[in-house]
Amino acid sequence: MCTVTYLPVTNGYVFTTNRDETVTRGQTVFPQYEKIGGQRVCFPADPQAHGSWIAVGDKRLVCLLNGGFEKHRRELPYRV
Repeated sequence: MCTVTYLPVTNGYVFTTNRDETVTRGQTVFPQYEKIGGQRVCFPADPQAHGSWIAVGDKRLVCLLNGGFEKHRRELPYRV
């Protein structure tokens, strides 16, 4: 399960993301800026799907929350 954290602070916010994927999926491509639709966007890329779950531009941050409105069901035992 991947995790995002949003922490409001006095002059804005701190936003973190943790990609919790199996090691066989491959290491995330380090975030870098690209020009998309005439805008400068920075994002980490999934090496298998070539997509991303989070991106930041000059004016906004976007994060995909798949299942973000569904309560996590714990299924024991976890392997690790």
